[in-house]
Amino acid sequence: MNQVSERENTPPTGQVNPVIPLKKLEREALIQALSMTDYNISRAARMLGISRAAFYRKIQYHRIKIENKYPA
Repeated sequence: MNQVSERENTPPTGQVNPVIPLKKLEREALIQALSMTDYNISRAARMLGISRAAFYRKIQYHRIKIENKYPA
């Protein structure tokens, strides 16, 4: 079995943990994809290999605000 104990995953005192949490990585990937596609949801989702619906769920989960480029 490949289990990592809490103790093994904790960096020594005074050192920075090099492991970035998946939630943070996902949020950063969403923001980067939006930025690279000029906030085009369809293209950003395609870039990440997920559906538009999944993309919307993820930006809602991460509370990422998207401004409307063409306000009414």
